[in-house]
Amino acid sequence: MSIFGMSMGEALMWCAAVALVLASASAYYTKGIVGKIVVRLIKTKAFDKETARSLDEIGCDSFLCRFALRNGYLQDGGVMSHQDRYFITEGKKDKMISKYGKTENGASLAVSLLIIGLATAVAAVFFPDIERLIGSWL
Repeated sequence: MSIFGMSMGEALMWCAAVALVLASASAYYTKGIVGKIVVRLIKTKAFDKETARSLDEIGCDSFLCRFALRNGYLQDGGVMSHQDRYFITEGKKDKMISKYGKTENGASLAVSLLIIGLATAVAAVFFPDIERLIGSWL
């Protein structure tokens, strides 16, 4: 059986490679971009409308940071906005730290998943025996 001219094993390896690359992009975005916003808002003690900070003030004035704070994405009760200034509600601080904090692990996870995905793709191309082995199990 073949899919797009590939055997089942080869198709499975390519799907795994693509999935790992997409997972690494998602991990980077969640921990590297959104996590950076959350951590910096907490470090600057932006917990209400009076202490709210702009993206420029917390050093996150990039396209990806603005995209993360688009209408309603992080305004689910965690990161709130008031006149283009952002703050984290005091009651949601711990939840936001556990969900988006610890950004140092996000970058290493993203790089690791990307390397594994690329290694899987290289294995599918240069080591067809692996592909046949996987295909024989299916």
